[in-house]
Amino acid sequence: MRHALRFFVYGTLLRREPANHYLKGCRCLGRRQTLALYSLVNLGRYPGLVRMGRTGVRGEVYEIDTRRLILLDKYERVPVEYTRQLVRLTSGEQVLAYALNRGIAQGHPVVPRGDWRRARGTYEWQR
Repeated sequence: MRHALRFFVYGTLLRREPANHYLKGCRCLGRRQTLALYSLVNLGRYPGLVRMGRTGVRGEVYEIDTRRLILLDKYERVPVEYTRQLVRLTSGEQVLAYALNRGIAQGHPVVPRGDWRRARGTYEWQR
């Protein structure tokens, strides 16, 4: 894959979640967790990562190309709802992720343990 980017996903883009088809053909590098510097908020049908917090958000890292990034930006409504930002993972990696624009997060409940699947009852995280 030319110009591969590493991208962290934590909600509907995860494997076996409704929007994972946007990542079809992309290489999944496995499960990862952010450092405890973030929060994950529940927006109803999907979550949003917020750059302020004390939670390690659980997700997966994919290798994607710039064409896929443009497609994902459109799906995630960048820059209206989300922005692309670097996040720090417990593995020591810094990778791109979508962070929710601050004003949108206000008033929404925080997802316990930063784990969208657990919050939805589709828990499958294993260490």
